[in-house]
Amino acid sequence: MGGVDPGYGVGPPAYNNWRGAYWGNHQGWANGYWHGYHNTNNWGWGRFAAGTAVGLSAWALGSSFYNWGYSGGYSNPYYGEAVVAQPIVIEQMVAGEPQTLSVPPLAYDYSQPIDTQSTPPPADVADPAMANFESARVAFRSGDFAGALRLTDEALKVLPNDATLHEFRGLVLFAVGKYDLAAGPLYAVLAVGPGWDWTTMIGLYPSADVYTAQLRALETYIKANPTSTAGRFVVAYHYLTQGHMDAAVAQLKEVVALAPQDTLSAQLVKQFAKPGTEPATPTPPPTAETTVKPGRLPGNWTAQPSKDTTIRLNVANDGAFTWTVDSKGKPQQLAGKWTLGDDVLTFAQSGEGGALAGRIVWQADDKWNFRVFGSGSGDPGLTFTH
Repeated sequence: MGGVDPGYGVGPPAYNNWRGAYWGNHQGWANGYWHGYHNTNNWGWGRFAAGTAVGLSAWALGSSFYNWGYSGGYSNPYYGEAVVAQPIVIEQMVAGEPQTLSVPPLAYDYSQPIDTQSTPPPADVADPAMANFESARVAFRSGDFAGALRLTDEALKVLPNDATLHEFRGLVLFAVGKYDLAAGPLYAVLAVGPGWDWTTMIGLYPSADVYTAQLRALETYIKANPTSTAGRFVVAYHYLTQGHMDAAVAQLKEVVALAPQDTLSAQLVKQFAKPGTEPATPTPPPTAETTVKPGRLPGNWTAQPSKDTTIRLNVANDGAFTWTVDSKGKPQQLAGKWTLGDDVLTFAQSGEGGALAGRIVWQADDKWNFRVFGSGSGDPGLTFTH
């Protein structure tokens, strides 16, 4: 079954997918993710049904894309502390009568990326939280949106790094017309991986008619509030879930025009726009490459992926490294071991911190470029200098 049709056709069939270490929590009900993203060890290695490989740089790395500062830092334009600190007021039908219910705010910081590298808690801790989430889905299906939100928030207190819980939370907020609040968690989810497929989405509803009424309410809201970037971002998410790519890209282009700081929407436009229709980006002139003798990599290096993010890298002769990211005045240090072979440079964090691997291209004795695997041809990578 396809999505609700705004006149743009039906998306390709769904496939099972993977969502970090938490995917096992949801295999009983979640079918898959956007348009053929399948189960692999890294985001971004999925395919469309037609076989064209796609994937944002962030999807290949999860939250480590931002932890390493590779993207120039993470910023969620739809998260505001003043707004989320207030109770969420929900109007819904209870026993056939309209009631106004209040849900306490969730103490979760959507200004930071969801940590897809974290290890889930043990089963004796996670299982009660998952029971709450199962009850939340039952409540949602019955129209008890306040109850669904409360139960989901309880589960998130125990499983704050489960992206599926955050996506469901965004769905509940969409269902009750809280589009400004729904955009925050949905942005955080899509920053680290693709969204649900249509089969998963519609399976949460008692009928397609209920979902359609909620979608039409959002479309009506956007017509009345054409400058609402949050509303447009949320409806683009739903169009992508349904497989209506042209409709989604049109909304995302409006978002980018209204809010240039929404870098994720700009990336989604590049990924899902038809070839030749995406905004043109200037191509930097090629830089001459030279063959550099082994042994030049150890030392101190600096890269600046954005104006407010600086990376300082120390590469030691003994195979150790420290990678310090200073983004908007907030320093974060990563450390571990590095290896280099056949122009493939890998930084592996100590413990379970994950790794960053890509191709190194020397541009001069004191300058080299590093581009992670799976990032796409449009990724400029990081340029390090002494």
